[in-house]
Amino acid sequence: MKLTIKVSGGNVLNKFMILLSLLILSGNTWSQENEVTEDELFQRIKQAMQADMNLFLDEMTKIDKLTETYLQNRQDQCSGEFSSFVINEKGEKVLKRKKLNRNEKNQCLLMVIEFRRKITGLMFKARKTYLQSLHLSQTKELEAMEKKALLELEKLAKQYK
Repeated sequence: MKLTIKVSGGNVLNKFMILLSLLILSGNTWSQENEVTEDELFQRIKQAMQADMNLFLDEMTKIDKLTETYLQNRQDQCSGEFSSFVINEKGEKVLKRKKLNRNEKNQCLLMVIEFRRKITGLMFKARKTYLQSLHLSQTKELEAMEKKALLELEKLAKQYK
């Protein structure tokens, strides 16, 4: 993708600030669209289970991708540094970075494993519900085909009586 910005007049600093602002805004938009919480993932799966079964597979594919991204972000958090904003003695917000110790990393990874256990169970339940619905639909369709074939055979048999 090629981005061309034409700014007439002004100095190089103004042009740079405009470009930097656009990059920051586009980055924020992308990250906000792709950030998802555990609760939102659980909710999307539940909604997919209740939605039209024709849309189920597409929705589950989207949920799979979101879950994969979420898990990758959580893995990165568990293996890296922890950053948070704290208020210092002067009442100012300060970014505080702390390297996670072994115990904190283990706790974080346990939380990721617990989330994976829950989401996996819910996803399999959703897929099972989908397959049961699909099976029911196909069974009804098969029964209708059987009934139609038997009626046609009865009509044919009456011709020879």
